[in-house]
Amino acid sequence: MKLYSKYLIVLIAVFSFSIIMPYFYSIIFIENTSKDFVYYSEIIDDFAVSTFTQNRSFIYRDKAGNTYTEKEFKQILPQVYVRDLVLTNSYSEIINNRIISAEDMIKYNFYLSARAKNIDEERIRIKLSPVFETQSGSANLTMPVDLARIGKDITFINARTREIDKEKSEHFTNELINKGFTFPVKLYGTNPDVRKPYDVGTFLLDKNNTLFRLYMVKGKPVVEKYNTNISNEEIIYISIRENKYADFYGFMIAKSGNIFLININHTLSKITVDNYNPNKDTMRININPLHILLNISTDKYQYTYIYDKNYNLLKSYSLDIESSLSGYRLDIYNMLFPFSIYHDAYSAAGYLKIEKTENLLLSAVFIIFLLCIYIVICRYFKSISKTTVIDIFVIALSGIYGFTALILLQNFKKDTLWE
Repeated sequence: MKLYSKYLIVLIAVFSFSIIMPYFYSIIFIENTSKDFVYYSEIIDDFAVSTFTQNRSFIYRDKAGNTYTEKEFKQILPQVYVRDLVLTNSYSEIINNRIISAEDMIKYNFYLSARAKNIDEERIRIKLSPVFETQSGSANLTMPVDLARIGKDITFINARTREIDKEKSEHFTNELINKGFTFPVKLYGTNPDVRKPYDVGTFLLDKNNTLFRLYMVKGKPVVEKYNTNISNEEIIYISIRENKYADFYGFMIAKSGNIFLININHTLSKITVDNYNPNKDTMRININPLHILLNISTDKYQYTYIYDKNYNLLKSYSLDIESSLSGYRLDIYNMLFPFSIYHDAYSAAGYLKIEKTENLLLSAVFIIFLLCIYIVICRYFKSISKTTVIDIFVIALSGIYGFTALILLQNFKKDTLWE
């Protein structure tokens, strides 16, 4: 029983240390780093970069290395600073030989984004969503009393009584089947928020990777099929964001990194992207009257792509991302901690993640060093016992976490506690 108690305590200690040690190391040795915001200027026909420096000030420049004052920088980026330019009466409606009013620049300027955590949350998402009444006769959307469980069929469950509305469930399920939908649902996307200008409904991918739109009009289901071929793509995320000025409902992300805008005319617009891993990177899109800007942020690089209105790639630009832990501080971090556990506080899922070291060889060498130190200590205090082999195995797997736990728990005066 004592042996079991020992290693239960060691297991708890290893788990705790793998959270606490990397956290405090980062707090002590983390450095303020500069952050770059990359745009594209139609006026100078070049990429423009705003850098937030370590001393909390901004530097404005373009790809060619020319520097700008804050006022000059705003003037070459009317799609970003249109409100500031209007406020100072310095907005020009003629941009690159095109007439674009300030009102249109504001109305038709859209931002879309997705982080890796959004993809993670999709995997553990509870498959319950509201289906709004789109013609309720009210200016505001109302949260329905029932929720749709979307999976092998469409099942409506009363949120108050938890009873299933069989008639409504069969009606919606059959309407999808009649329109060519093949269950089960692979993936779906909706915007379950009443604070939006209107409801576009729910977009569902069926077993055959065909996209359908489902919405409700006066209590009855309406199904629309998107006649597009995406059978060769594995869609892993669907985001719906209604905007009354946009000509699209949302977007989908494929495992390959390609992005598909879901247009209101029942088509998909494909944006082909290089260097994008949706499971690790952050994606941001700005669609404005001048161009389409796509920004991909990885651990080490920031890639920016410019597309025309037909989604043809025009230009690209990449920048190195300066790590908050760099140089010898990062090397020591990777050596000390073979893995770390952290809580994703910004995730709605709120679960723990494990991050392994970036330098397995250096970490392995340090673990061997710890093993040697532990054996020397045990021999010095004559505390080598039948459990020492297990201790060595624990240190080999957990590194400094297991080493620290065993050192703190060991009785070096007389090894009787853990025998």
